[in-house]
Amino acid sequence: MNLATVSAGGRLPAAFFLAALLTVPPAQATLQDNGDGTVTDTDTSLMWAKDANLFATLYNGLADNAAKDQFIKDMLALTPSYKDPLAGPVTLSSDEWATKGDGNGIPDHATKGLMTIYGAIAFVNWLNSTNWSGHNDWRLPEAKPIKGSSFQLGQMGDSAWDGTYDVSHNFKNTPSELTHLYYDVFGMQAQFTTTGVLRDPGTYGVSQTNPPIDLNPFTHFEQAEYFTGTFSSVNDNKQPQATVWSTNFASGIQHLSDRGVLDLSPDPWLYMPIPNGVVLVVRKATGGGSASAQLGTIAAFAEQEVGTTSAAQTVSLSNTGTAAYGIKSIAATAEFAATHDCGNSLAAGKNCSIQVSFSPSLAGSRGGTLTVTPASGSPLTLSLTGTGKGAAPNPVLGTPQNFGDQAIFAASAPQVITLSNSGSAAFAIASIATSGDFSVVSNTCGETLAANGATCSIGVVFTPSATGSRTGTLTVTQTGSGATVTASLAGNGISAGHLAAATGRLDFGAVASGKTAKSTLLLINDGTQDVQVGSISSPDAPFALAANRCTGRLLKPGKTCKVGLKFTSSGGEEPVTGTVTVSAANLADLAVTLSGRTGAPGEVADVAAVTPDIGFGGRIVLSGKEFTSRPGKVAVDGKRARILAWSDTTIVVAAPKLTEGSHTVDITRKGTPGSGQASVNMHKPELTQLDIASGTPGATMPVTGRYFGSAKSVALFQPSTGGKPLVAKPKSRIGEFELQVLVPKRLAGGEYEVAIKNPVGSSDAVTFTVN
Repeated sequence: MNLATVSAGGRLPAAFFLAALLTVPPAQATLQDNGDGTVTDTDTSLMWAKDANLFATLYNGLADNAAKDQFIKDMLALTPSYKDPLAGPVTLSSDEWATKGDGNGIPDHATKGLMTIYGAIAFVNWLNSTNWSGHNDWRLPEAKPIKGSSFQLGQMGDSAWDGTYDVSHNFKNTPSELTHLYYDVFGMQAQFTTTGVLRDPGTYGVSQTNPPIDLNPFTHFEQAEYFTGTFSSVNDNKQPQATVWSTNFASGIQHLSDRGVLDLSPDPWLYMPIPNGVVLVVRKATGGGSASAQLGTIAAFAEQEVGTTSAAQTVSLSNTGTAAYGIKSIAATAEFAATHDCGNSLAAGKNCSIQVSFSPSLAGSRGGTLTVTPASGSPLTLSLTGTGKGAAPNPVLGTPQNFGDQAIFAASAPQVITLSNSGSAAFAIASIATSGDFSVVSNTCGETLAANGATCSIGVVFTPSATGSRTGTLTVTQTGSGATVTASLAGNGISAGHLAAATGRLDFGAVASGKTAKSTLLLINDGTQDVQVGSISSPDAPFALAANRCTGRLLKPGKTCKVGLKFTSSGGEEPVTGTVTVSAANLADLAVTLSGRTGAPGEVADVAAVTPDIGFGGRIVLSGKEFTSRPGKVAVDGKRARILAWSDTTIVVAAPKLTEGSHTVDITRKGTPGSGQASVNMHKPELTQLDIASGTPGATMPVTGRYFGSAKSVALFQPSTGGKPLVAKPKSRIGEFELQVLVPKRLAGGEYEVAIKNPVGSSDAVTFTVN
């Protein structure tokens, strides 16, 4: 079971009945040069050799042929034979590197770093025997999927191994270790599109120049096959000896390579004993000490004339741990600046110096922060203070009241925050902005705020995107200097009702001239609290209300009510549209578009799945036209589905038990010729975030995401140290998007990977710490 950390997403969709569902883009991986010949991918914690063709570098760096021959002999002495998982015992020789060529015009391949898979295994063993770069756990990369993903193993242009055409190995959904490096870290493109179309050669591979690719901090990358350590028992009829997975860094294709030969001829049956792969070794950071660091102190800066820069003060950064402390960045905020001699890694027990200077752009007390961001772990921060003097503005933001409880997805009443300027010069305003679930709706400040006590007002509203405590910042930025003044914002999101239409549009289709057609608007409370339905407007002719069973209704979560509508064809040739508006207490009005046209009735319906993406136990909502008012039949993959609601334009059914992936929905109308078809996608759970990052056994842990489905969803707590995960049933659920999970009382303190699982599958995981 592969559990990967998922970064927190943005606002969740209000309802699983709506067509447009938001997705959370994956975080871009970053590379940390560890300063010891290794590079760490922060997305997976994989530690790679910085030299992507290390063998060639070592081999070509030897003094003469005698030294090179001895290098090969040393590896053969260490690994004289290897038990191939498919071919059995294999005796190794210098042919694994073809150091002298093969006598048939094939040149020396050791100088290029090429070798057979057996030579690659021997090389890795040699690296570990020499404790290269201080580590003895080097290995070849794995071709198995990482980060909880999966993929079809196939070859471009050939049949896939299950007999179906497939190109899924040739684009980003192939996150093995090497392809993760190719696609997610370097952001390269595959040779072919997902439909098998060849890309422009300038847009893929390590030779890509449009746009340029920065491979730093790696060195010596090759447009070649990189070996993995994963063997395959697949029998490829065209290459019967092909048994090792590899990745091509010229094209991005992951495929099978022969263990010991490279086919250079047009005849796929002619094999010659020459090397065919380059080695890039990898390891997991497994310890060997721990890194920790601390920042020294710094005095407050004395008064400094506005617009000038002070002398620098020195702050010491000390590595108090027993391993190297990787440094990603060192920076100061606002009117402070930092330079340093720390590099990107600080050895255990060592110190380095950070120089901090102060350049006030405003008069009065000024503050900032010095932040050291490590390659992994929490940042170190140090508060900075100073005083600006001279003729300058002195803007101050008043502190707003806490917005308090507010229903999620609904905007609060505005709060007014005052910006004042007690300085002796005007304050030029470049921007006024907010972060988090807060937004500016009004301001009276203009581009400049006068000196000597002038004030202006800023209106801010709070629209929580999730339940629980929500925080943000109001920031006013000065023109030119970029100096800022800020005010903290806070509020609490609470569950709420949400009124939605099961379809965003009601199309009456073709209606004979002078005739009237009826349809039903299905309203649903897809929120988590009761909704009090208010008035429902009567649309303009040729549309009208036929029945209203919703006004005044109190809809519990998940409950529906119906509004009857009718359309009278006037004989015009062009389609006509109208709008019906539904109000509800404490909610924004819901507007639904109506349409119809004059034409011959009885046309076959055009069917579209309004909810093409669902979770386990979800509902499938379909819209179209001419369904007829009498319920017919709906089947999903040939299995009859239970009908929950049926109208001339809308059908709601309960999804039967489905596997992950795409499924076909067939609609058969009753008493009228014609039918329709659509498709729906069943998803495994997607865990977006934990509202708390740590807790104690027995505490409640809110989990947000989507596709959580019915009550069969459970939470899995996987210890970071390995072992069997502990299963926890949710205490309660709030629709498809939130679960309340009790932290199991049997959990020991430490770090766990939490995932949500139901009969469709398991989500990726997020990290949770048990205190």
